[in-house]
Amino acid sequence: MKQRYPIRITAWLSILVLLCCLLPTAALGARTIRIGYVDLNGFLYTDGEGNHSGYLYDLLMECSQNTTRSYTFIRVGYEDCYDMLASGQIDLCVGVTTSMPDRDKLTFSKERLLTAPLAVVVSPQSDIGYEDYEHLNGQKVGAYVTGYSDVLFGMLLQQKNAHVELQSGYTSMDSLLADLENGNIAAAVLGTDIGITGLRVVDKLGERGLYAAALADGDRTLLDELDDALKELRLSSPGLMEELEEKYK
Repeated sequence: MKQRYPIRITAWLSILVLLCCLLPTAALGARTIRIGYVDLNGFLYTDGEGNHSGYLYDLLMECSQNTTRSYTFIRVGYEDCYDMLASGQIDLCVGVTTSMPDRDKLTFSKERLLTAPLAVVVSPQSDIGYEDYEHLNGQKVGAYVTGYSDVLFGMLLQQKNAHVELQSGYTSMDSLLADLENGNIAAAVLGTDIGITGLRVVDKLGERGLYAAALADGDRTLLDELDDALKELRLSSPGLMEELEEKYK
């Protein structure tokens, strides 16, 4: 009987060692991922009660069912994306373009989260019609779209034979829409037509891809996992993304 105690002790020690090895892995697999998001109405935003909503929120909730991760959301400024990733305040940033500043310091998801058209919008009371640049020529047009320069905007507008006074010094989407509502500008260029309410879309200038981003020299596991979840979602639920886009229009 005495010989069994060393065997039992050895067995228990082996189990404890195994648990110690597995627990960190399990904790990592089940960790909550801090998602930094660029606030876009209809894409991912916070309502008056502090609840998150939008196309991307629903999409990530669907993706979380295919992974061991859960997500928490932190609103970030487009220009702060890299700094917050570098300082460890967030793990991933979503809703960014590959043309963003400090691009070489970041790596992007292979799967596109959304193809977002640049939308030219006017107030419902405006006399400007669809692709009606004849009445827009000579007018002030405001723009607040991340990842686009004045030169690129100018090229896009010139392709439409539009000769407008471009106002791009806005620091927020709210200030842009306030100017549009007050009649200080004739039209505005928005980064997406998802979630547009109380405005009328008169044209779309082009499309851009929105991705997830992480540090270039960081762990790609989270991006690869998100890519796999998006692929699985597209295969298992065809048409779901289109349904979500329609839901938030």
